[in-house]
Amino acid sequence: MIKLIISDVDGTLLQGGRTSLTQEQLDLLEACIRQGILFAVASGRQYPSLQRLFEPIKDQMLFIAENGAIIMQDDKPIFSRAIDKDLGTEVIRKILSCKNHEVLLSGARTCYIRRGEGLLLPAEVERLGNIVTYVEDFDTVHDEWLKISAFLPDADAEREVAYYKSFWKEQLYVAVAGDQWVDFGRASKGTALRYLQRHLGITRDETMAFGDNFNDTEMFLASAHAYAMETAAADVKEQCGHQTGTVEEVLRQLVGRF
Repeated sequence: MIKLIISDVDGTLLQGGRTSLTQEQLDLLEACIRQGILFAVASGRQYPSLQRLFEPIKDQMLFIAENGAIIMQDDKPIFSRAIDKDLGTEVIRKILSCKNHEVLLSGARTCYIRRGEGLLLPAEVERLGNIVTYVEDFDTVHDEWLKISAFLPDADAEREVAYYKSFWKEQLYVAVAGDQWVDFGRASKGTALRYLQRHLGITRDETMAFGDNFNDTEMFLASAHAYAMETAAADVKEQCGHQTGTVEEVLRQLVGRF
């Protein structure tokens, strides 16, 4: 019996450049919730951005934000894992030493980016609807350093992951988080999901997960019913037992059993 559904957002619930959930998606999720199934979203996005996206059901669900660095329930953190600031500073310096690489630093309820002319990152962050704080220097940020993201508009994210892992694979999770993004953190979506399962008393066999990217693969391993989107890379699909075109296809079948 499924007791927990967990889903990625961009490329999974939101496909084809969509920026909002459909009414059918919300109706299906609410139908699952009414049947006693818990729903959690797991995303690299910040918590306030996810709250806005799921506004109609935000009080009935859980949020795993910043690629697993924080879990929010009833608007309160029940889990967080921050990056040591000395290590984070080292990572940021390495990213900024590479041509056309930019940094987004995620705190608990805002993200931080450098103030400056001609930077590409502000426009991308606005597209995601993030709450943004501009800083002259990341050393001045006294928030929790939950996640560091490298924005790589002119580079191949998969290749860059291998480069960055050569420095910090023993200390940080380093994963592709989109075509132009590499994320660094002390937790992954899988870390957060396993914590949530223990917290809720839910097993791997009772968990269903949906995702499309490399930062979803650890979440797949913690879910007996794992679905990769048909648009996912072959290496991502290999990490789970099922594929689907959309989350809705699977939820329709699940709701039909009630």
